[in-house]
Amino acid sequence: LLHVGRNKPRWLTDTVMASVWGESWATQIPSPVQHKPPTLPHLLVGNRHEVFGLPWLDIFFCSEQYHSRLLASGVPSVYRRVDSDHWNILASQSLKETLRDELPKLIKAYSS
Repeated sequence: LLHVGRNKPRWLTDTVMASVWGESWATQIPSPVQHKPPTLPHLLVGNRHEVFGLPWLDIFFCSEQYHSRLLASGVPSVYRRVDSDHWNILASQSLKETLRDELPKLIKAYSS
């Protein structure tokens, strides 16, 4: 799983991608950290304890750090944090309200 590109070791990103998607899929899905993301508008919804309190993994998931990286790459991005944790977010009223407010804006941005 150790790949080196442009003198950047990729063992961490490769390991996380393989852990999340499985080894066969991980080779087909570009890492959000190692590759330039698509220029589609992004809506990132973060929450408390996204990655079990491991802040160095937050860059992979719906985080403010990844949002900042998208913006710096010229990718339209909105970050919203909801008052929930990783395990209960799908039942969260905060998620429902965030999606209700933000999805129409995302669709409009994508359509223009």
